[in-house]
Amino acid sequence: MTVTISSQPDALSVPREALHFENHKPYVFKVVNDGLVRTPVTTGEFSMTREAILSGLTQGDYVATGSTSGQPLQEGVPIKIESEVAR
Repeated sequence: MTVTISSQPDALSVPREALHFENHKPYVFKVVNDGLVRTPVTTGEFSMTREAILSGLTQGDYVATGSTSGQPLQEGVPIKIESEVAR
């Protein structure tokens, strides 16, 4: 069996479902206080489930992956955190 590997030391990563694109530019919705802030990011290596974030986020930041109501994520809407998923 042949496998491929990659490594990006000290890189942050987010679930791929947290990434959004506009005009081919990636962004995430970062949780700030009780709301969401649209935050541009620079991405790097990726897998089927995660994508490395090279800039735009810092260790300890939280990003939204979706809403429990099915409503699209948007900046400035008050939020309630339902559950925390491992980083």
